[in-house]
Amino acid sequence: MYRQLGKHGLFVYPLALGSMQFGWTASEEESFRILDLYLEAGGNLIDTADIYSNWAPGNPGGVSEEILGRWLRSRKARDRVYLATKVEGRGPGAGGHAGAGGPGLASLPPLRDGAHRGRQPGRAARRASSGGGAPPQPGRGGPPGPGMKQATPERRRRLEEVLSRRQPDLTVLLENVHKPHNLSAILRTCDAVGVLEAHAVNPTGGVPTFNETSGGSHKWVYLRVHESVKEAFRYLKERGFRVYATALREDARDFREVDYTKPTCVLLGAEKWGVSEEALALADGLIHIPMLGMVQSLNVSVAAAVILFEAQRQRLEAGLYEKPRLDPELYQTILEDWLRK
Repeated sequence: MYRQLGKHGLFVYPLALGSMQFGWTASEEESFRILDLYLEAGGNLIDTADIYSNWAPGNPGGVSEEILGRWLRSRKARDRVYLATKVEGRGPGAGGHAGAGGPGLASLPPLRDGAHRGRQPGRAARRASSGGGAPPQPGRGGPPGPGMKQATPERRRRLEEVLSRRQPDLTVLLENVHKPHNLSAILRTCDAVGVLEAHAVNPTGGVPTFNETSGGSHKWVYLRVHESVKEAFRYLKERGFRVYATALREDARDFREVDYTKPTCVLLGAEKWGVSEEALALADGLIHIPMLGMVQSLNVSVAAAVILFEAQRQRLEAGLYEKPRLDPELYQTILEDWLRK
């Protein structure tokens, strides 16, 4: 669903939301409602300008930004959207039309009502490979030196401890999970249970995440993006994984009945539709989380957490976190990669 913006590692919703009408023909209440609906649909690109809407009688300009600022603050959504503005734009009063200098993404000056509060814009969506990507291959990690941060003994020890508990044979496959906060929350859980590399299927080649939701985990969990379900299954099967798909079907097993101490991949589907029929047919088994209330299912990120922590429980009991599971050469390569972050 998301598209790469130019040559940047930025992935944005294909439909940008213009804010010219905010505070002009749309009241603040109506503007908030429009913004809420756009965000809920997965939108993450909002167009604005500090001249909106100074052409209207009695409007000093900047009203749209004021409304955006109050909405961002009230919804705590500043890290969930990109703001697009005009570079060297001129308003009608300056002898030109709005945005005469041409559109472009730029760092906005602080929005009125303290919306930015010193936070950097454009931190929300990112291409998978920009933060995580595929794990570096042995021999390709590069020697320590230029790019590697000065590591204190404490930082290096912490990274070594975490890396020694990484589970290369436990992973997730996310099929068209398009909401950035869900993907980021799942990556955060992956980090918590020791997943080394997660997988996602997205035909556009990129997936968006939110730094705030992921808690920085996108730096420590590699994310490999596949163009198709078949490609993802081929890759996982070649490496000995059994894939268990979450499904609301009578033939699905209780997720606790699976042996997660063996090479396991948990397949989760898109927020609204779940796992596709194509993926269900390729899976080694179907699992479900028993629900005793009125709702039939959990949010995809919550479901991932429930299943992955059961996998962690089983692996702790089996002693799989007690010694490094990675090949020594790969361990060293990844450690060097982490030290650069």
